[in-house]
Amino acid sequence: MICRASLTLMLVVLCVLLIPPANAHAIIMPNESNAGEEQEYTVTVVGEREKHTVKVEILIPDGFELIEAAYVKGWEARQGVDGELTSVAWVGELGVDESVKLKLKLRNPDREGVYRFTVIQTYSDGEEVRWDFPGTWVRIKTPSIQELIMKNLIYIVAAVVAAAVSSAVLLRRR
Repeated sequence: MICRASLTLMLVVLCVLLIPPANAHAIIMPNESNAGEEQEYTVTVVGEREKHTVKVEILIPDGFELIEAAYVKGWEARQGVDGELTSVAWVGELGVDESVKLKLKLRNPDREGVYRFTVIQTYSDGEEVRWDFPGTWVRIKTPSIQELIMKNLIYIVAAVVAAAVSSAVLLRRR
């Protein structure tokens, strides 16, 4: 008969072997943004193999609109076109245990949901590794009323001040 402690230990070992490590080698930040807004995303990629990384390609999910792929020193950005811009590839060189931060400016989709970006890392020997897991997913949400108020607070205050000044001017004329 297997005791509970042995069964628990076997389950823990099985989980450790089957669950991928949390330290991803490609991460996109922020991992949450508002629907319909422009957002700058940073994709951090780490060279974890003995060979150098020579290309990093980011596949952009449907619904996002690419506005700009930022310049990164030592890397050349190339936009893939299939009717719409669906990917950006940076070509350069990333050494072992080095990292690079690649920046994309995108317009978010209008619909809420979790969107999967895929990052393809190509090494000097031609090997490709695809990163498509929660570290490269982005949650798009509808902004709350509080977020909308804070975002537009300057306009709200300006409107209130303008109304107060107009009222004061009208009252003085009487």
